Amino acid sequence: MIYLYDGSFDGFLCCVYAHYYCGSASAIYAVDGFQQQLGETCAVVERDDEKAKKVYEAMEEKLGDEIVSKAYRCFLAEDLEKDTRILNYLRLCFRYGPQVDGYRTHPWILPIHELDKKVSGQVHRYLGILRFSDIQGVLYAAYTPDYDMTRILMPHFADRFKREQFIIYDRRRQKAGVYARGQWLERDFDVDLLQYRSEKERNLEALWKGYFEHIAIEARKNPKLQAHFVPKRYRSFVTEFQPR
Repeated sequence: MIYLYDGSFDGFLCCVYAHYYCGSASAIYAVDGFQQQLGETCAVVERDDEKAKKVYEAMEEKLGDEIVSKAYRCFLAEDLEKDTRILNYLRLCFRYGPQVDGYRTHPWILPIHELDKKVSGQVHRYLGILRFSDIQGVLYAAYTPDYDMTRILMPHFADRFKREQFIIYDRRRQKAGVYARGQWLERDFDVDLLQYRSEKERNLEALWKGYFEHIAIEARKNPKLQAHFVPKRYRSFVTEFQPR
């Protein structure tokens, strides 16, 4: 049985839940872009926060933060087979304990270490080279990472620029991490602001004042808004994250 999910980490955890409680998964894929082949049996697994929480807590309790961190970073890799690889990795870890992670030549362990090395390496690189421009009082950085890793970078820069307003824009995925007033969110974002630096007629100061105020209002109305992007249960392995 191939399990399909909504592309979120919680959705993936629900597939892990289904593997153990509903029937073994031969593979897991995000439903977006998946093309079913003749003879394949597929089932869409709906996202369920309680089931995701149950799986995550089991991972945290039985496997520890290091395994959870590694699985999450691999999830961000956008490798076509990453979900199935993470499932197989977790199966081994649940069965034999976290020490199995040391068997790096195992065919289910090696791919995880390779993915993790790629993601972690690029995260470390961008933490050192990402540069911000000042656009009407807003710090702005645009980059084109191989992996969907803005949510890992944001806590570091939120701690570094606590009193600033800043945006980190992922050109490839057209979304951005936006920070203001001690809050940060990840949003769809389809404009590279660097192209507006020389357009004096565009009042960016007013634009961003309104945008950040909107974020602050939403955060007050819905305290779960930020948790949608970095759930509290995932923050333990983003070491720079500090609750605001």
